[in-house]
Amino acid sequence: MANSGLVISTISRKIQAQQSRAIGLDLYRDLPEGSGYDQLVKV
Repeated sequence: MANSGLVISTISRKIQAQQSRAIGLDLYRDLPEGSGYDQLVKV
């Protein structure tokens, strides 16, 4: 399975680049998951 934090952060950056007016995303994580967590927090 791909690193979900890294995948979500990559997708978020692509969406931000399109200057969308609204984005809905509902995630629940009580603990950092995988090595992509740092990139996800930065987005």
